[in-house]
Amino acid sequence: MPYKKYRALEHSTPYIFHIQKNGQHIFYFGAKHTFNPRDPQYKKITAYWDTFLKVTHKNNCIALIEGGERTVSKTKKQAIRDGGEMHYIVYLASKNGIKTISPEPLAQYRYKKLLKKFSKKEIAYYDFALVCYQWNRYKKKPNFEKYVNRFLESDKRNSGWKNFDFSLKNMLKIHTEIFGIEFNKNNNQFFSDILDPISNKSIINKVSFFEESGLRDEYIAREIEKFWKKGMNIFVIYGTSHAVIQEAVIRDFVSS
Repeated sequence: MPYKKYRALEHSTPYIFHIQKNGQHIFYFGAKHTFNPRDPQYKKITAYWDTFLKVTHKNNCIALIEGGERTVSKTKKQAIRDGGEMHYIVYLASKNGIKTISPEPLAQYRYKKLLKKFSKKEIAYYDFALVCYQWNRYKKKPNFEKYVNRFLESDKRNSGWKNFDFSLKNMLKIHTEIFGIEFNKNNNQFFSDILDPISNKSIINKVSFFEESGLRDEYIAREIEKFWKKGMNIFVIYGTSHAVIQEAVIRDFVSS
């Protein structure tokens, strides 16, 4: 589903669907991203996960999560505070001996696609803005520099751009070049606005639109299809928009 069409839809949040065929199941939980252990969404996630385990009898199961691999937390509260609903599913899966995988586009594939449309500065700042937006969603914010530097180091490794400066200092320089205003790490509305794929405030919106309008969702849906063809029972947890956008493709390959 094109992203513009998705944005015109009205749908529930969280967005949940279940598909079954010949005793094989896909449980998809399209979540709102929250790091609050008291959010009522976590009762829904727990109930949906328990249903998944009951229906599949824990046989040939796999859990697919958004945003990369996660560590296993010791408690429910720690899991949610460390990484929201994705960490929470890793926590639940580990308790039941179920493997978790993050079916995100490989870094080389992603950067290669983005570089056909955008400069290294624009791509690097887009990724930096995503991290800033995520940092602002924490109820109790960790140290900003330590938090973003961890991701910047990861971007440096994954991109393979040997001569590009991924330092926080350079990200702030790029910020000034693009927007001409002082950087404010606490301005969550700013990051929300520039990451909105439908908006047209800056080049960063265009990067976001390119990635969200097909690059990620097409890749993720095809990875889900691979596990389905292996005969696995699949529990997927991604953001709500991904669930809505991917649903038709998933239903199509299950029915074919």
